[in-house]
Amino acid sequence: IEENPQRASIMRFKTDGSESRIYATGLRYVIGMDFQPNQPILWVANMEREGLSDNLPPETLYALYIEANGGWPYCHAGRIVDPDFGDESSCNESLLNPRAEIESQSAPFGLTFYDGDLFPPEYQNDIFIALHGTGSGDSARGYKVIRVPRKGEPQLDVEDFATGWVSPDGIPWGAPTDIIQGPDGSLYLSDDLQGVIYRIFYAGPEGE
Repeated sequence: IEENPQRASIMRFKTDGSESRIYATGLRYVIGMDFQPNQPILWVANMEREGLSDNLPPETLYALYIEANGGWPYCHAGRIVDPDFGDESSCNESLLNPRAEIESQSAPFGLTFYDGDLFPPEYQNDIFIALHGTGSGDSARGYKVIRVPRKGEPQLDVEDFATGWVSPDGIPWGAPTDIIQGPDGSLYLSDDLQGVIYRIFYAGPEGE
């Protein structure tokens, strides 16, 4: 349980660093965040706690609002009561509900919306998340880029977009870290294990 209210929160500042305010709380570990194109809505990918089970709790994707609360450390993903700190009242209607659930312990790092004109139209306003990954062998999770299509809201599905950073024996050889859209409409992905940046682009329906 954090004593400093600024911990496990999203904070808001003026561009000169003044007027600090807590925008949202109860978010264990957020790295990737981006504003929805043409909308004042901040989306974040949150890394949830370890040690509950092999598949719980899932990592979470949230669309924030002012004074939103993700539940940490009492409730996870809006529905899983923490066995160490929570009780029957911990997961209540006042908490954020995940817009999507992501494989547990996959470590979402970078997040970006796509609003370029290089990819096909069905990719417009979709979310791309770099999963940095954890573990190896049978316990390897993440090590890929996922796409969250913005169709079928409010509950969104997750699908693989770029994979291959884990060898057949389960040993990861790369770690997707941050992902941004470039001015050419490509996606640029950093890898802090290899120390490289990949350019992901669309070459047309026949790959030309």
